[in-house]
Amino acid sequence: MTPALGARNPRIVETARLHRTAERRRRGQTLIEGPHLLYEAVATGAEVTAVFALEGDAASRARCAELGLTPTIVTEGALTRISDTDTPRGPVAILEIPDQTLPRDRPVLVAWGISDPGNMGTLIRTAAGFGWSVGHTTGTTDPWSPKALRSGAGGHFRTIVAPVSGVEDLVSWTIVASVPRGGEAPEPVPGERVALLIGDEAAGLPADVIEHCQKKVSIAMPGGIESLNAGVAAGILVYELSRGDR
Repeated sequence: MTPALGARNPRIVETARLHRTAERRRRGQTLIEGPHLLYEAVATGAEVTAVFALEGDAASRARCAELGLTPTIVTEGALTRISDTDTPRGPVAILEIPDQTLPRDRPVLVAWGISDPGNMGTLIRTAAGFGWSVGHTTGTTDPWSPKALRSGAGGHFRTIVAPVSGVEDLVSWTIVASVPRGGEAPEPVPGERVALLIGDEAAGLPADVIEHCQKKVSIAMPGGIESLNAGVAAGILVYELSRGDR
């Protein structure tokens, strides 16, 4: 039997470098962890190039066999090194990041400067649930980071996730800015597709970006809370703007 790869094995060291944003972008790869994300990736045709699991992890080995994958056996130290969680859960796999562009016939949820990968993943999961695409601007956290993938719960594989350079990329849509106050109540835009812009919780959307939007929407909050988590706000707004499609 081939010995399990240890934490200092060159292949493990190279794989662990994918925790760095710059390395993911350079190689066009990322890491996914756990049986659910692995299943979602393979089931939707995403390209998985390597899978790592512990020798004693019968469940991971069975899931790999079910999916037609052959896992590389690693030690606990190696799995900890390539995992992004405090309590690693195999299998861990290398995923090729798809090169995608936004389709013009669907609404799009645009993450504009979102800094938290958990919020980013929530936006992607929400968009996938309602049949929207996802755009992300420069300065937004990497949507393909392991943490964003975990938060997305498979949503990355059920929608399009593509970069947006600015509002000029969104001329095919009715551009809607989410603002904490002073906007209209969110309602469907009849006969049109929308691009809903969600800014970071701390800074919101830049003023010059808001100026280029056709509409501004706000969520009424009579309870006195100043603002909502970006992921929660996006979920409410996407729901309301999608009502005409249900």
